[in-house]
Amino acid sequence: MFWRRENCDESTSVRWEGLTGSRNQAARSISQPNLPARLPATIRWKIKWLDYLSQRGTGQAETHLLVVSPDQKKIYTANRGSNTVTAMEFLTTYPGATRITHIAVGGQPEGIDISPDGKELWVGHNSDGNISIIDTSTDKVKQVISASEMPIRVKFTRDGKRLAISDPKKGEFAIFDSATRKEIKRIKLGDFPVGVLMAPDNKRVFVAANQANKVVVINLEDLSIAGRIETGNGPDGLAWAKIR
Repeated sequence: MFWRRENCDESTSVRWEGLTGSRNQAARSISQPNLPARLPATIRWKIKWLDYLSQRGTGQAETHLLVVSPDQKKIYTANRGSNTVTAMEFLTTYPGATRITHIAVGGQPEGIDISPDGKELWVGHNSDGNISIIDTSTDKVKQVISASEMPIRVKFTRDGKRLAISDPKKGEFAIFDSATRKEIKRIKLGDFPVGVLMAPDNKRVFVAANQANKVVVINLEDLSIAGRIETGNGPDGLAWAKIR
């Protein structure tokens, strides 16, 4: 294995990781997860490499939420204990190699989302209430905006024009214009709002009200509360599942 690390500037550090030898030799060095045989070889290789990375970790403290770029070439993680975001990029120039970049952001980053066009990454800071906006072409912070007291989750609308933020500390939900960076509306929800999920039709947004054991449904057209759905205890993470 080879390893190289370089400090690019005060806010970014990069390391390169890869496995020497042929692709088959490298694959044998990585634990082999159970993968369906029908998967293309390139996808199988990436999954094996991700499995390897999951065992090594990011090298940062309290790595938490992650997002995948639309082109599936990069993975970004928020590292709460290190005040960084890690970018993991698969390299085509060397089979099995990945470039790992640590990007310095504000205090206790957690909420993270990438724009639908893949150009911007927004990261909420739990301890200072700001959001770092990262240019994914350079993996550098290009702007920091004030958002709320504790923007624990950030989520782009499906068209990328707006961004939803939940703040459990203030019990609020806010919508920002992603182009102007300005707040459009703030809704008082109470009940420790956390997880945020956009509807596939981009007409509604669902917010987990953790302490109320409910999911609040918000109409994206007029930003009004459309209803509440009873759940089990302490809802947070939300995702869509396709029923087959």
